[in-house]
Amino acid sequence: GKSIGNGFPLAMCVTTPEVAEAFADSSLHFNTFGGNAIACSAGLATLKAIEEDNLMENCRVVGDKFLRGFNTLREKYEFVGDCRGLGLFMAMEMVENKTTNKALPLYHFSALHERIKDHGIFIGKGGLYGNCFQDPAADVCI
Repeated sequence: GKSIGNGFPLAMCVTTPEVAEAFADSSLHFNTFGGNAIACSAGLATLKAIEEDNLMENCRVVGDKFLRGFNTLREKYEFVGDCRGLGLFMAMEMVENKTTNKALPLYHFSALHERIKDHGIFIGKGGLYGNCFQDPAADVCI
């Protein structure tokens, strides 16, 4: 939840009106400090900066550039599998080969991740099998 508060600990929930109304009509809740004025101010300031600085468009432009780069790597290397994403939320899957699309073993992936960090490139890792590079330092790309 740090991103939504621009470093301030804050979280949000997106839901349908029907689900929100069901919670509004009951004594159930899923927050600890709901309605905190400082948290609300931090969230509003973050949303204002996103709008005023056109950060959504910038995320689209930068994300598209990353995805094109990921796809260039996919075309060049047998061990780069699926590349997918929207904005700065993306993933590049590492596989043993494109014929089987079997996940690259974790020890190979971890060694590759460490080598990339040695070059000063910081990129997240994840995926169901732990074989995806994701979210290329999104907060510094904005």
